[in-house]
Amino acid sequence: MVKTYQNIISLNHIDELLEYHHMDDSRTDTRETVRSKHPSWNLDTWPQQPIQNVLEQVLNEAYTVEEVVFNESKISFQIHADSGYDNQSVYKGIIIPLLCEQGSTVFFDNYWHKDAAKFTKSQDPFEHVKDKRQQLSSKDQRITDYSDILNYNDTPFDQQFYEQYLTHVPYENLHGLTVEQIVPWVLGDVIVFDRTQLHCASNEHDRKIGVTVFTNLLV
Repeated sequence: MVKTYQNIISLNHIDELLEYHHMDDSRTDTRETVRSKHPSWNLDTWPQQPIQNVLEQVLNEAYTVEEVVFNESKISFQIHADSGYDNQSVYKGIIIPLLCEQGSTVFFDNYWHKDAAKFTKSQDPFEHVKDKRQQLSSKDQRITDYSDILNYNDTPFDQQFYEQYLTHVPYENLHGLTVEQIVPWVLGDVIVFDRTQLHCASNEHDRKIGVTVFTNLLV
């Protein structure tokens, strides 16, 4: 289940994180339509404290941070689940918007309890993507058989919702999925979701920047 916490991070801290994002260093990966940074938790020197303050306010269980991703995108990401690898005790994903122009994230009432994956029934899962370098990483798997997705219902996806928010996704990739909610990106707010939950970007933005933190349960 998705939960939005309002007014959790100050605009001054957002500016501090944006300044770090725009600074080129060894953690920067800049491409035509995507720019990202992956600072290491408790190892690199970067403005970690504002994010740690957020985590302490929105997480109820003891946790460890697996990964932090600063992402700037002019494209809309496809359906995926950030469910970790190798049977990790995955916990929550935390999205902190830093810049948004009518941006939002679509969360489905569907869950994936296997290794992290992208979901596609189309022959070319990137046919709607302008930058063909948005490819699967060496760890990502592509799932074409949806039968192991929790709450999969094998019915056509809502056409009206598709036309409004998800035209960047091949329609057949949404077959059998159900939307839980669409969450707008609002500066100061923080979005918390289960890492096993399927989600994707909406088609509303031309450009957005955010930080996503992936956590595991401390066991």
